[in-house]
Amino acid sequence: MASLPNRMLPAMLRCLFAWIVLGATGLLAGGAPPAYAQAPRLVVDHFYPHTAPRYPTLFNDAVFTPQGNVLVAGVQNNDPLQPFHNRFLLLSPTTLDTLWTAVGLDMNAGPQRLVTGPGNQFTFCGFIVGSSTPLEWALQIISPAGRVRRTVALPQSGAWGRYFGAALRTPDGGLLWAGSTLGATPRRRAELVRTDSVGTVLWQRAQGWDMNDYQMDAAYTNTGTVLLAGVTSLSVTANTWSVRLLEVNAQGDSIRGVVLTPRGARTVAPQYGHHRLLPLADGGFVLPADGDTTLNGRRETQPLLWKVDRQLRLQWLRAYRASVGLRYFGTVALADGSILVLAAGGVTSTYYLHRYDAQGQFLAQYTFITTACTNPTPIKLLADPTGRFLFVGGGCEGYSGGGAYAALIDLAGLPSVVTAAAPARPAPAEALAVYPNPAQQQVAVRVARAGTVRLLDAVGRVVQQQAVRAGQNRLELAHLPAGLYACQLVQDGRVVAVERLQIAR
Repeated sequence: MASLPNRMLPAMLRCLFAWIVLGATGLLAGGAPPAYAQAPRLVVDHFYPHTAPRYPTLFNDAVFTPQGNVLVAGVQNNDPLQPFHNRFLLLSPTTLDTLWTAVGLDMNAGPQRLVTGPGNQFTFCGFIVGSSTPLEWALQIISPAGRVRRTVALPQSGAWGRYFGAALRTPDGGLLWAGSTLGATPRRRAELVRTDSVGTVLWQRAQGWDMNDYQMDAAYTNTGTVLLAGVTSLSVTANTWSVRLLEVNAQGDSIRGVVLTPRGARTVAPQYGHHRLLPLADGGFVLPADGDTTLNGRRETQPLLWKVDRQLRLQWLRAYRASVGLRYFGTVALADGSILVLAAGGVTSTYYLHRYDAQGQFLAQYTFITTACTNPTPIKLLADPTGRFLFVGGGCEGYSGGGAYAALIDLAGLPSVVTAAAPARPAPAEALAVYPNPAQQQVAVRVARAGTVRLLDAVGRVVQQQAVRAGQNRLELAHLPAGLYACQLVQDGRVVAVERLQIAR
């Protein structure tokens, strides 16, 4: 290489000195050069092809097993004259390789849920194609080895059956089903059904407005009640929809409800059962939805994000306007109070994570490009137990065929994911101490003042409650499955401290 002219050296040295000074100034101010900032990255993704590419396959739901693997469930169809089968795969949490696969009931494509159960088993809930009515509910119990232990169809209801929305595990091991009854006329009435662990109906209730209602999701609140989310129409014929939230107690009695309609949107709806409630540490909830509006002179789908407080009062609503054709799907909360939202749409190999702060202000967009399939439709967002990695599940080539899709995203550079059951703020040491942690059969709980200790699972459900006195107390854990829990100290009717508790066996 030829040497540089001597007259250029002083100028280069001045530029180098200025670059060093500016870089040091930025670091002293608490920042870092943007070029070196970490951002979430796609670690690995995988395409799971279908044997008949003309017909759809996708992953509808996913849960982490106590052993740390990922159990996914979805639908597949090998023959256009036969109904869909639901398909189970157990995936490695690091490589996404298939550890085992199983095929279950003849299911209809639509919302489906995996619910954890006792003995490391899982209950799969969703649609079944009935013999005399189009849609009914059914469950399957799956063993840790992928064997279908039990299959039960719930009794038929309504002229056209039932539309499934969601299912929750109850404290006694049963199930709470949320959905809608389909009448002989174009009317949908919201319905809540309580069964035991094997699907025997204990009671059923009509919920909310008797007009045209779909229940799409259900989640426990931080006080143990249930919040139902769906859509409602005040007219059977008018094609206008609003988001409906309804809180009920353990017996299905209504406590409070609201109807939310954004300005500027012709209609709004959670879609396909993939828009799910996200419980937050402050007792509120976030819900993604689709807005039907006019952008750029044409009718478009617009992603919406709602935030309500514990009393279901709307705190903020954000509509993402930077692009058209996108939809919002899963959400997770980070330790700093911000929200990550999974966004996808259009014929493209790209999908996104959108980040909003606790007040609903848009912070950033993180882009992920896959070479595993041409048109990913990611619909499920699941944080691993460490809170650093996100599992993404969905389909390829939309609902027209192809196969299923899964990805693992590293959230390097972002705060870790938290749940409402395990808030980000640690408990003051003088108020609550829990040890050993991780625990196995028992745990010691030390409190400064008498109160009540509650254990909540990862979805915010109270699974154990015990009065405690000042000083050291002991809680029995043998009846609880391994996993991450929140240990809450309640005094004078208020949660005053929370510690994370890991049960490991």
